[in-house]
Amino acid sequence: MKRILTMLAIALAAVVCEAAPAKVPVAALKALKATRGKQIRTGIVFMDGKYIPPPYVVERYGTAIRINNIQVTGPLIPWDSFLRTQEGAKVTTSTTEIAPADGASEPEVEIEEDFDDDDPLADLFGDEPKPKKAKKAAKKPAGPRKVTTTKVEFDGEFEMNAASQKMVARINSRRTVIDQKLRAGGFVFFGSDYAGTSGDAATAKKIIAVLPEAMQTATSEAQLSSICRSHGLSFLSAPIIADLFENRDGYVRLVERRRKMAEEAKWNNMLNGGN
Repeated sequence: MKRILTMLAIALAAVVCEAAPAKVPVAALKALKATRGKQIRTGIVFMDGKYIPPPYVVERYGTAIRINNIQVTGPLIPWDSFLRTQEGAKVTTSTTEIAPADGASEPEVEIEEDFDDDDPLADLFGDEPKPKKAKKAAKKPAGPRKVTTTKVEFDGEFEMNAASQKMVARINSRRTVIDQKLRAGGFVFFGSDYAGTSGDAATAKKIIAVLPEAMQTATSEAQLSSICRSHGLSFLSAPIIADLFENRDGYVRLVERRRKMAEEAKWNNMLNGGN
């Protein structure tokens, strides 16, 4: 019984600590509002290894991007950057020193030293490289660490000016790129704490052909990674593989999506005069 309770506690802690994109400040949502695209029925989207089924609606949500009301990025431009454009904004910078932990020291530095040799060209033409010996510098006590923080304060009513409009346009541009990628049948992997990846329709078809069975049969992250690499999906990073393995029960929805994509392709072929 004690063991079961311990396992439940660990599981609950994992749920609580699950990473998520930083939230958009309420003030940013109020001032910048949102830009929403039209519905998309093509493409493939993953967020933290979880497959999001279509249809998709990609929107700029204040300073971040959402798909189907799920925030898939953190703020792309800090809200403080917008506040800096406002007349009357107050910017303060402070530096504090953080004392090192007891017993902390600077890391050892490894220094390589060549052995003496009468012939300076011996290593250049010799059959075997001369060995090198390494010296380690003595550890130094760690000193205090300086941390600089900048704070932007603004109490007035936010006004959209030229500088703010440029930043909003940059975020809208990112929204448009994702929107167009999906409309062209491409794919996008998003992650809360790692850089995602995206690609074209041809690679999306390869993903949907390989990933369901790979996720279903893999018994470890290493095995899932190996299967993906062997089928040309080596661009999937270790964090993405880890998330996919964690959510491997989602393969069922991927199988269903593949079936629907095959049906759509068949109907499109018939409509275009194919056999």
